[in-house]
This record gives sequence, C-alpha cells and structure tokens, in this order.
Amino acid sequence: MQQEIKIEEPDFRIHPKKVVLWVSMVSIVMIFAALSSALMVRQGEGNWNYFKMPPMFWITSGLILLSSVTMQWSLVSLKRESFPNLVTGLWITALLGVAFLAGQFMGWMELVNMGVS
Repeated sequence: MQQEIKIEEPDFRIHPKKVVLWVSMVSIVMIFAALSSALMVRQGEGNWNYFKMPPMFWITSGLILLSSVTMQWSLVSLKRESFPNLVTGLWITALLGVAFLAGQFMGWMELVNMGVS
C-alpha cells in the first residue's frame, strides 16, 4: 500500500478588511498630497488671498479631537460590557459631532462675511 504524502501550501491570502484598510490609507495619503501640492502651486502664482483664520475653527478642531476621545471611551466601554457608559459615550460623541458641524457652519459664515468666499 502506497503512503500518500500531503504537502501543505502556505496561505498567502490577505483578509479583505486589511485590503480595504490599506487602500483607504493610501487613498487618504494621496488626497492629502494632491491638496498640499495644489496649495503650493496656487500660492506660487502670487495672487494668494491672505486672511486671519476665524477662531471658531480652532474651537471645532478641539471638538473633533474631544469626540475622538469619547468615541474611544465608548469602544472601551463596549469591550468591558459597560453598556451605560457606552450609551453615554455615544451620546456625548454625537453631541460633539453636531457642535462641530454648527461651529464649522459659523466659521464659514464668518469667512463669507469677511469676503473670503
């Protein structure tokens, strides 16, 4: 009787979620590079419009950073099965998101009033 030898081939498949993650990261970097180079080219033309950035944009930057913290708190609460903290964190994150959008709108309106549209 002949003995059958099985040779296991290595598994080179990549999980689809990892592929999506990498494609997304590369896309974001490419968009950032394109916008950065467009900014430099536009500034190099010499007719760049300089203006004072409304303080509201600094406030909204803080809001979006704070919402990242509350979202992380929600994730940790989910992993610990602390559902009251999870719900609280999600509500705070949602409210911060709405405040961010309202602040962005107010900042853009301030730019329009300055004549920077």
